[in-house]
Order: sequence, then structure tokens, then C-alpha cells
Amino acid sequence: MKRLLTIILVLSALVMGFSQELLKSELESRKLFKESLNLLFEGNKYEARIKLNEAMAGEIYITDIPRLWYYAAKLDLQLGMIDRALQDLENALLFSTVNEEAKTLKNFIENMRNFSISNYATPTFSNLHGFFGVKNSFEKFYNPVDVEILNSNLYILDCQNHLIYKTDTTNEKWINLDKTINYYSINSDKNLNRLYLGSNKGIYYFESYSPIIRKEKKEIDEVLTKESTYTTSEQENQIKALIEGFPFIIYAIDNAGRIIGYDPYNNEIKVIGFKGQILQQKKFDDSYIFTDGVLWRNSLYLLEYSSSSIFHLDILKNEVVEIIKLPSKTYLSISCLPWNKLMLSSIEDGLEILNNSHESEVELMKISEYTKDDEFDEFKGRVKIKSGVMIITDYKDNEVTMQRLNSQGKYDLYLLNLYGLNYNESDRKVTAKLNVIDVSGEKMEFLSKNILVMDMGARVPFQYIRSYIIPDVYYYDINELFEIHIPQINTDSNIITHGEITFKLTPEKSIPFILSSSSLYYLTDEKSINKDIENLAYLSGGAIINDEYESYLNEYLNFSYKVVDYFEYSLFPPIVSGINSTTITLLLEDNLLVDTLFYYTEGIDNE
Repeated sequence: MKRLLTIILVLSALVMGFSQELLKSELESRKLFKESLNLLFEGNKYEARIKLNEAMAGEIYITDIPRLWYYAAKLDLQLGMIDRALQDLENALLFSTVNEEAKTLKNFIENMRNFSISNYATPTFSNLHGFFGVKNSFEKFYNPVDVEILNSNLYILDCQNHLIYKTDTTNEKWINLDKTINYYSINSDKNLNRLYLGSNKGIYYFESYSPIIRKEKKEIDEVLTKESTYTTSEQENQIKALIEGFPFIIYAIDNAGRIIGYDPYNNEIKVIGFKGQILQQKKFDDSYIFTDGVLWRNSLYLLEYSSSSIFHLDILKNEVVEIIKLPSKTYLSISCLPWNKLMLSSIEDGLEILNNSHESEVELMKISEYTKDDEFDEFKGRVKIKSGVMIITDYKDNEVTMQRLNSQGKYDLYLLNLYGLNYNESDRKVTAKLNVIDVSGEKMEFLSKNILVMDMGARVPFQYIRSYIIPDVYYYDINELFEIHIPQINTDSNIITHGEITFKLTPEKSIPFILSSSSLYYLTDEKSINKDIENLAYLSGGAIINDEYESYLNEYLNFSYKVVDYFEYSLFPPIVSGINSTTITLLLEDNLLVDTLFYYTEGIDNE
């Protein structure tokens, strides 16, 4: 009996020793996982994958296994290894069949494989906020000629009062303008944090301010250093001249910072660089009068007054490639849905969408035929679609309304990507990097109005931060880029590429660019472009550029910033040790999008 007791005690000691050793090994794997997350948060996705390999090579808690496989899939997708990511997800599902994160990521891959602009057809709208020009006898604005959105702020240009009314829907401000200048238009460049004003004397600009903005400062000595600073409210009052000497109405600013608009005095379309240099011009007959224009990729659609026509100007070719004759009406504005459907407003019929397929004649369909709502049939005013928002300027009621744009159908209009997560033990804050774009590559504005943040299934209050960071810029031949370099590119980067592609560029090859929030700029000497390259470039937030503007593009990308959106929230004791989840949900009227990442905390007892 005594001998049996001795054996039991020895075995118990061995088991306890083994358990303690196993626990230590499992904790080490969690710490390596945390190091991997930190590397990804800093933009080093390749190094993050190597560190994750170390974590997964050791002993792992059984509940951690599906989470680490899911994270591995996220990293492999950023690295361009699609098949390997799918195998990672299968491994995750083996250990946890009820794994909504893995299933959501698999659906995303499948949707990207079937991606096509033609998948989208029926727009839907949900109200965000409305602003009356006069409310309770107080005048906010009198004559809104143009509107713009940047940094979750709405800017309304009031030419009559020489003011810009600015609001984030809670706070408001007025920016005073020079009373000797007549202002026509307002547009923004998100990569420079600039707002541009078109006027009778030229183009002027100022920097946007918002309390949510953080901006990296460039200091070039022997080493490039980065320091995060705040923008100030006074910057919006410092309006500077970009170029003067001719009247100019700005229609759009592309992803390469080129300002595209109309010079009515010389009756020509001009393309102007971010330093005020004239890059391109297209002269038109003096009998044409353009009242509005909209840019989609390299297609500029011009609304011509006298003939009730749309002139399709190809920016790459610098020539009109199509003239679309419309029914004779008094058209007030032209805008473009993210899937390249043109929307027009007229005095006679309100809002209509142009159906201009090759199989049918030109047809204008009222919005009510899509939405089953006649709200816009009697509408008289202008419409602008920007960054997931339709901005409606109603001349009759002197009101500006913002509505969230969405689409009905099998495929989602927006892509939600949670691509970085950091937990700071010292201040107990979780910070998530998030990118939400539509199918044209535009980053969503007023994002926090549709966002829900959850930690371990519980809803948490959050702070929304927008950071303007200094990105890395890479230069590669396009074939070498896909064969070799994609894993080496840091997140939130810009890539300039060139050359004739020698392989089939399928839609899924855009996944590493989207999930790492990196933009592709493709230089070409041709007047026509491969549609697959075009889709990839613009979906990633890049562009197709004539190679004659290579030096301009280099200068712009090395001068500009990359916009990164963060959501930050705090944890409060007691905090349980372990791998926890952060889930971000984009709530839309017709559907919702969800993405998840995990972080590790050592835990904190009650204080």
C-alpha cells in the first residue's frame, strides 16, 4: 500500500511538471502571436507571417488553434497566397465548425473571384442627415452652388455670401472667402488633405481640419523621421492660390492628384497638377457649353447644355470617344454611381438614371422605378455622389441632404477590411485599422455613423481617428510584382508599375492590394488599357496614367499621404487573460458586413 502511494505521488509530480511546462509553452505561443500582430499593425506583413509560424510551431491552447489559423489566412491573403489562405480557413473550420469569421472570409474570396462592375444595378438610399439653409430664422447658407465631403465633414460653398458652411452633423463652422472672387466649385484631394476651389480667377486651396485627424510630419535629414502631429482649425482659413489667370470650374480630382475641370473662357477642358502645372488641354468648339461634368476612372462625362448631350472624353486618349444624345430637357447636374451608371437631374423630371447599354437605345429611368419611392420625381436641384454618400442640393427647399448609398443584389457594394489590431497593455487601449471602400475604390466617409464595434461579443464605445501617414513607394515591372514582390510590400503603400502583362490577371489577384490597403498605379504608353489592370488599379485606390506623366506621378506620390482609419476603445479591469476578439460591423439599411481580428492580453485583476 505504501509502495502504491509512492508511485501515485511520483506520477502526480511528473504530470504536474509536464502540465506546467506545457502551460509555459502555450503562453510563449501567445506572446509570439502578439508580436506577430504588432508587426502587422506596423505594416510588416511578411515579418508578421514568419513570427506567426514560430507561434504555431509550438504548443497551442486548443481554443487558440482556429483563431491562429484564421489570422494565418488573413496574412496569406495579404501576401497574395490565395490557395494557401483557403487551406488555412479549412484548418480553422476543422477545429471549430461554428466559426463565422472563417466563413465570412471564405465568402469574401468567392465574391472577389466573381467580381464584376456589371454585378451592380439597383441603387438604394438611406438618410444620414439634412441641413436647411435657414432654420429658426437663422441663415446657415443662402445659395449652395457646390458641396464636398472630406474627413467626415460636409463643406457647402455659398457663393452669394462668400462663405463655406462646414459641419460634421454636430458641430458647425463658417469659412470666410475673398469677396472680390466669384467661386464656382469645391472638390477635395484625400491624399493631400486639400480642398480646392474653382473660381472666376483660377484655383485656390486650403487644408482640411478635423479633431479626428492625425498627420505624420516629414523631416528629411540624413534619415527620414516621422512625427505624428495635429492639424489646426486656423489652417482652414489660410486659402492659397494654386494657379490664376483664367476662370475654372472643377469637376473632379483623380487619384494622382490631377485637377480636371472646365475653362469656360477658352472653352476647353484642362488637367492641372497639384502644383498648378497645366498637364493636358482639350479645346472644344465655341458653340458647346458645358454645365457640369463627372469623372469615373479615366472617363470624363460632360453635360452639354445646347444639344442636351453627354460628351464622353477619354483622359488617356484626350479625345471624345462618344456623344450620347439625351431627351431634350433642362439638365442641372450629372453624377456617377460606383458601378459606372450615370445619374442626371433635370427641372422637368427630377432624378433619373441613364440606361445606355449597347443592346438598347438611350433611356432615362426615374429613380422611383428602382427604389419604388417617388421622393425624387419632383426634385429640382443638383446631386453629387462621393465616398459612399449621395449629397442632394434641393434648390426649391434650400436644403442639403446626405444619404448613404447602397445596392440591392447578391454582391455587396462595399468591402470591409480589418487589417491591423494592437493592444497596448500600459493604457489598456485596443486600436483597429480599418478600410471600407466601394467597388470603385472610393474610401467611405462619415464611416462612424454606420459602424458598430464589439469586444468579445459586447458592444463598446469607440473613438474614430483618421491618420495621414507617409507611405512607402515601390517601383516594379508588373510581371515581377506579381511573381516576386507582393509579399515584400508593406501595408498602406503605393506601387508604381509598368510593362506588358504576360499572364491572366483574374479578379482575385486584387485581394492582396485590397486587404493590405495598398494602391497600384500603372503607367502605359497605349491609348487603350486592359480592363483587368484597370479594375485592379482603381479598386485599390490607384490609377492608370500615361507614361509621359511618370515624373509627375513620382513627385505626387512622394509628396502625398495615405489615409488610414482607426477605431480605438479602452478595456477596464478585470481583464481576463487570453486571446480576445475585436469585431467591426458595417451596418447598412439592407445588409451588414462583419470582420474580426484577435489580440492577446495577459489579463488584469480588479484595481
